[in-house]
Amino acid sequence: MHEDGSVEHRSQALITDPGVFPNFDFIRDLKNSLDTDDGTIFRWATHENTILNHIKVQLENYVQAPDDKTELISFINKITDDNERSMVDLNEIALRCYFHPSTKGRTSIKKVLPAVLETSNLLRKEYAMPIGDSYNTSLNFPDSFFWFEENEGKIEDPYELLKRYTMTLFDNNGTTASLENALISEGGAAAMAYARLQFEDMSSQERRSIEQALLRYCELDTLAMIMIMKAWIDWS
Repeated sequence: MHEDGSVEHRSQALITDPGVFPNFDFIRDLKNSLDTDDGTIFRWATHENTILNHIKVQLENYVQAPDDKTELISFINKITDDNERSMVDLNEIALRCYFHPSTKGRTSIKKVLPAVLETSNLLRKEYAMPIGDSYNTSLNFPDSFFWFEENEGKIEDPYELLKRYTMTLFDNNGTTASLENALISEGGAAAMAYARLQFEDMSSQERRSIEQALLRYCELDTLAMIMIMKAWIDWS
């Protein structure tokens, strides 16, 4: 998210080669992405911080650690816990400062995002236009896709829009992939789908379908943090 409010989907990574240990390549990809600027890094709750620290322990103890082990550990230290570029936990801000009846007291990003969309005029204006006509870019959705829809006065949940888009793709493509694996819109399903890519023998078409579903879900989860931040900044 640039200072002028424009949003650029600059990079993404998904390491799914069966039998390939992904953790160190993942850290390397993340470092290469975040090294392009010195902006604030967002996360939602503790999961990302916990996983990065687990991978740091692996780097420290792995017998076949990569040649850039020290550099990768230094990067993890820099963005975790209380260091110079520590990730900002938006869930913690929601716990302290954001209340809306429709969240029912919960601070899950999947509860906060629809509530913010419901009440932010800025987001209504910006996301009621297709991606191609807005200040946003996407690597996994067409320029004609909308993230904001209103039906009979009710704002559609973006995670439901994600499912609907996947259903359309599924119907149009005549894919042999399981619809259950294509309708990825929450963390548990994403983790199970990723495990399938790592450990199951499947057709190349099904593999590609699941990979695309994972990338779409990850894009929305990341974009959700930006949407929420833009609304909070606007209100402040």
